[in-house]
Amino acid sequence: MNLLESGGFSCSNLYDVEKQGKVKEARSKVSETLVKMHGEVWNAHEESKDLEKVLKDRTKEHALNIKK
Repeated sequence: MNLLESGGFSCSNLYDVEKQGKVKEARSKVSETLVKMHGEVWNAHEESKDLEKVLKDRTKEHALNIKK
């Protein structure tokens, strides 16, 4: 005799367990997506800082060339 036959689990309980599994899977996918997006934003931020430095250097070079 298994749990279903003995009344240990009802169809409602099985549905709840299945639903919880789907919710856990969905949360895991969301977490993975958030980690990926965070990494992309971080990389974009770092690239932006690098570009800002290049712009500052080029602006300084340009100003020096104008003075010559």
